[in-house]
Amino acid sequence: MSLNAERAFTYETTNVVETTISVSTRTGEQLLSTLEGSETKDLIFLVDKKVSCHYLPVIAMVEKKYHCSVIELDAHESTKSWGVYNRVCKTCLEMSATRTTQIVGFGGGTVCDLAGFVAATLLRGIPLILIPTSLMNMCDAAIGWKQGINGEGGKNLIGSFYAPHLILLNLTYLETLDDFWLRDGYAEIIKLGLSHDIELYSLLLEHHREYRDFDFLRDVVSRAIEIKLKVMRHDPQERAAALILQYGHTFGHALEVESIFSIPHGHAVAMGFYFAQSLACRLGHSTEETLKSCKEILNRFELISNLSDISISSAIEGIFLCKRFLSRNEASFLMVGQLGSLQAINGNPEIPVSVEQVRQMGQWVATR
Repeated sequence: MSLNAERAFTYETTNVVETTISVSTRTGEQLLSTLEGSETKDLIFLVDKKVSCHYLPVIAMVEKKYHCSVIELDAHESTKSWGVYNRVCKTCLEMSATRTTQIVGFGGGTVCDLAGFVAATLLRGIPLILIPTSLMNMCDAAIGWKQGINGEGGKNLIGSFYAPHLILLNLTYLETLDDFWLRDGYAEIIKLGLSHDIELYSLLLEHHREYRDFDFLRDVVSRAIEIKLKVMRHDPQERAAALILQYGHTFGHALEVESIFSIPHGHAVAMGFYFAQSLACRLGHSTEETLKSCKEILNRFELISNLSDISISSAIEGIFLCKRFLSRNEASFLMVGQLGSLQAINGNPEIPVSVEQVRQMGQWVATR
């Protein structure tokens, strides 16, 4: 065959990772049960140093049968950086990590996002286990394939899609979470109620005073996970049905970055809901009634943030650095049309909005 001849090769891969999500109060026992029979001889735990009351008992149980190493991390967005990523990778290699070593992310979303990206890239991919300790991580961040770190221009600009083979949820860990951070996590559950499930919205609105109740938490977390798994089953990279998971994030991520993360993810995304619905009203894609419903539930969960110290105009410019909706002349927003469903144009929920319209909306928000 001539070297200049054109030829195409195709192949199919069977390397599909199945993810098991286990809800149990016996985290250590569940972890040991999963490891039994595997090639693994050692584990590297990437942990949030503030949750030692949770990870130390688990590691004490697991290290009776496996070699365990621990890398402690600060649970802050600055942890999701090239510098920390490089340091962690170097440390893992110094710990003699191999392709059978398992990375265990133990903590909130920042720690688990970093752990996932390390697992995805170290030695071209090693097994990943996630043990989330925050509500946001349990119901959203850990449930999926998205791993990554922040870039200088915005949130989660560097990363990969990489599946953990095990996610262990222990809802008793939420007992040590203070009210502010628990409410912050509820934002991602409210997102699903507004954009996808009106019954979930009504449940949250009616029982908002029970937000610390264990049974209520179990029910809404289970419902949120079921919704996320349902839409991700055929759309793991969030390009169609799973776009509901990005509702509120266009403005929310930009607001986080502009506030230098003093406004945490849940609160920022909640303001993203309000921004998107205000924009939807102005452009005729939704109603004042829907905007009122959005604002009501955000008030019930105390998720309306004071933006007086934030440069809204700078945050607006940050929208155009969004990894998903980058465009020279327009941004795309997800907007709720009727409560419980996204508005769509010709079947596409990504509503184009001109740069000028977004900036005008920013000026309006800045005066509120």
